[in-house]
Amino acid sequence: MNPLPERHVAVLRELRKLWPEDRLLVIGAAAVACQIGLTWRGTVDLDLSIATGLAGYAGKLQGLGWRRERGASQRWTTRKGDPVDVIPGAPALVRRGALSWPEGGVAMSLVGFRLAYADSVPVALSPRTKARVASLRSLVVLKMAAYLDRPWERETDLGDMAHMLSRFLPDEAAERWSDGVVGLGLDYEDVGPFLLGEQIGGLVDRAERRLVRRFLEALHDPDDRLATLARMSLMAPPGWRAPERLGHRWLAFRRGFESGPPARPKEGSPRRTRAGACRVRGRPGNMRKLRTTVEGQ
Repeated sequence: MNPLPERHVAVLRELRKLWPEDRLLVIGAAAVACQIGLTWRGTVDLDLSIATGLAGYAGKLQGLGWRRERGASQRWTTRKGDPVDVIPGAPALVRRGALSWPEGGVAMSLVGFRLAYADSVPVALSPRTKARVASLRSLVVLKMAAYLDRPWERETDLGDMAHMLSRFLPDEAAERWSDGVVGLGLDYEDVGPFLLGEQIGGLVDRAERRLVRRFLEALHDPDDRLATLARMSLMAPPGWRAPERLGHRWLAFRRGFESGPPARPKEGSPRRTRAGACRVRGRPGNMRKLRTTVEGQ
């Protein structure tokens, strides 16, 4: 597993004073970097969701000496000057699918956060600090949601998704040569996207499924005024930067996504990736556990 920067570990250690470790979920670019690295772009800020409600959470962070950025309700600056995005993710908010910031900020979609909490595992970041890290599967869904919320502001998410698609399955993974996959006659580069789509398709709920389909429809819409596929191709891995080639990879993803639920992976079992990262398997009971401890707070 790729370690988080010490500045991120220090932030999580500080938050442990306020919330137990099973309520702290690393999402965004930091979670991607943990698992497959993030060599295609620069400095990585820390994005977190905390399984707590809106009421009182800001006061707790201010009690640590953090200050909120004006005009960006989720963005905080620590006492040391490090930027951290913090999104409340209490089960009641996640079930609602959105939150409205009480300070008058823009409403924010929480579709995909159910999956992120459920499909995550605790990771030791240091001898004294643990946190949960969202899986690549759930991060793809979260990035689709973030892009659809604010497509002109979230261009980096397009590049992240292209790289996650290309690196989800290591070259040496046995799944590439399973009878079921070989029988499909997929191109070599389509196998990883197909299996990623298949796994996500077996884990999403109705709202998440609608969101994924909405993103895929935009990606392949010839009249897409946002030029989603063309913009993504500019930041895609080498060899995938032709929109047509990248589009084929997403068609393989879509084929897997719509193929029906795959065989469930063994819960909690890590898989080694080509980059030496720990790809986390899902624990669908995590949200139920959180609900018993956080509901009503």
